Amino acid sequence: PVGLILNDTRDTHPMSIANEGAVMNLRYNTTSMLSLEGATGNSTFAGNVGVGTTPITSPNSADTSLSIFSGQDCSIILKDAVETWEIYQNDDLFFTYGTTPTTVMTMQRTTGNVGIGGGTIEGKLSIDYTAAELPTSGTTSNSAIQVTSSLNNQLNLGLNTASGDYGGYIQVSDNNLAVPYPLNLQPNGGNVGIGTDSPDAKLHIYGSSTVSEMYLGEDAA
Repeated sequence: PVGLILNDTRDTHPMSIANEGAVMNLRYNTTSMLSLEGATGNSTFAGNVGVGTTPITSPNSADTSLSIFSGQDCSIILKDAVETWEIYQNDDLFFTYGTTPTTVMTMQRTTGNVGIGGGTIEGKLSIDYTAAELPTSGTTSNSAIQVTSSLNNQLNLGLNTASGDYGGYIQVSDNNLAVPYPLNLQPNGGNVGIGTDSPDAKLHIYGSSTVSEMYLGEDAA
């Protein structure tokens, strides 16, 4: 192979760059640290790599594969024939996609809060999405949060549109939304409160003394 060997007096193991067939290899001694495949454009690296700095040891691990340092913002761009994704740090950490970037997730440095959807972050987890009614059948829930299990049952939480009086919903069902399942509150015991944060009964509803505060009924025949 055709190559270049780099050596200095501080290290007895040389660095070498070599064209080995269809692969360009950067080696430390005889160990390949970075491989670039000409046919596919793929790259593989082993060991620690520093961009703009010497490799930084992670405070959470003895090994750090890639360290990037910039005096201002720094980013990683991932691009294929379909889409462009970018991970960039500007005090907070952002995940975006598209040539006109759309933020899909933000992680705040000072608060530790996480935002999904690009809206204002006001809680530990804030989700900004387009409200939609929960379908009565099918497998697409349109919910803000969906929790599924290996049994194909699921829990959906979301917000209604104007037709749902701008309310919210919690629904347990099969993967087929037409098959509802029970929603269990406090299955191990404990009180449930509506309109109060200190319920003193199994079901404590706090409000005015009018009958309209609670409705007991059934579907029309």
